[in-house]
Amino acid sequence: MPILEVEHICKSFEGTEVLKDISFHVKAGEMLGIVGKSGAGKSTLVNLISRLYDAESGDIQLDGHDI
Repeated sequence: MPILEVEHICKSFEGTEVLKDISFHVKAGEMLGIVGKSGAGKSTLVNLISRLYDAESGDIQLDGHDI
């Protein structure tokens, strides 16, 4: 079972869609690198996982628990 599951996450700010339908799974022991140009949503994704922001839609689970 994946330790981190991100399913169909969407987030926008002031009407501008930053993340649209992002999904990935990270298993125990795996590493994930997030790369992209400035403004691509990397920091927003990390802030969603750490609950600094709430996603507009989708699901984030850590060890099977909805965060």
